[in-house]
Amino acid sequence: ISSIKYRAFKLSKSVLALLQHIAVSDLMSAYTWVLPTLVCVLMDGPVGPPGLALAQGFFLYLPCNMSICLITLLVTVKFVKLRFPNKRMGLDPKRIHIVCMALWLLMIGISTFVIVHTSLDNFIFDYQDYSPELNITDSATGHIVIGGIYLVGLLYIVVISCLTLQYLLRARATARRSGGVVRWQGVVTVVVTAALCVVYFLPYIVYYMWLPSLRPVSPQIHRLLEYGSMLNIMSNFFVYSLTVPSFRKFLRSKVNSFCKNRTQRTELSNN
Repeated sequence: ISSIKYRAFKLSKSVLALLQHIAVSDLMSAYTWVLPTLVCVLMDGPVGPPGLALAQGFFLYLPCNMSICLITLLVTVKFVKLRFPNKRMGLDPKRIHIVCMALWLLMIGISTFVIVHTSLDNFIFDYQDYSPELNITDSATGHIVIGGIYLVGLLYIVVISCLTLQYLLRARATARRSGGVVRWQGVVTVVVTAALCVVYFLPYIVYYMWLPSLRPVSPQIHRLLEYGSMLNIMSNFFVYSLTVPSFRKFLRSKVNSFCKNRTQRTELSNN
């Protein structure tokens, strides 16, 4: 809402378009993963009919997969725009939205296919992290293949983020010699967002890949790694608050306006 209605983000329009889709993915995860898990923790068990686990499984894996795909696209777009600043490269916001919508449709199709061809018996409620788990495979090979796909995506994010920083440091050195200035704002936002995604998801993915050989696993370790990936959902708001001055200014103005209105209402009620 702040980026569309109030235009609180003074960033590249293509980067902003991707951040909007990431925000949608984070909201889906918050309401279909974090909130239901919290309710199950409070109730100390599953809530609702068995079919609810199937629906939650669909909305659980969809935004998680989309988050990694969108951040992969985010670091790629930022690197290309830095590397080729004078070329359009087809990275205007309209095309970015089209690509993102295609990704959403692809992930919805994959999630639907998996859910439709999965029996309810393969959905189990895991009391270690209080959320439904889709038991696709028990084989070590299956875990390594599935985890390896995610691992490749995260390693790509790491490589592109490092190349972006390397290129920016070189540009900064050149700018200093010529008396120019290099803008860090959008790059810092993208790199920090990507870094937190890797930090939160990578431990769980490595753990998942070797899970069959690690069993039995301590519930505390399993819960720590599972819930650690939840932090990626809630951290983006704070990343934007710290790295985007225009958004920080927008938040400050809204807080000041709220406090001022509340003070005025209190004074009127006292009078």
